[in-house]
Amino acid sequence: RTMEDLASKAGCEVNFEMAWRSHVPVLLVLRYGFRMGCAVKFVSALDPSTTSFVTRLLQMFGVGELESMSWILATHSVHILEQLHKKRFLPRSDLNRLLQTDPRNGNNSLQLVATENAKFQLWQDGYAIGE
Repeated sequence: RTMEDLASKAGCEVNFEMAWRSHVPVLLVLRYGFRMGCAVKFVSALDPSTTSFVTRLLQMFGVGELESMSWILATHSVHILEQLHKKRFLPRSDLNRLLQTDPRNGNNSLQLVATENAKFQLWQDGYAIGE
């Protein structure tokens, strides 16, 4: 809010949401190893304010997905990033919708799973076999 006040006092009109939205993919590439194309698709899927009035209200109150992304980047919370990615990255959400099973419970041969305490584990046939 203070940045918007500074911009208005200077007589400028600045869209900080779009500036942040264009900077987040670079941070995802540098900090978490995303590919740039996938990072851009992921960030563009965050807070689709044109499709939902509730999403727009959440943005106005400061609890939208872009705000969550700023918290994730500040705290380096891999687990919450993984949950948000699972929800919003279209290829992954489609795959999760089509599979309808949790990799930890299914008959999958080998999976890499992010646990709730933000650690990666290797799972085979529904059981953890190592970190």
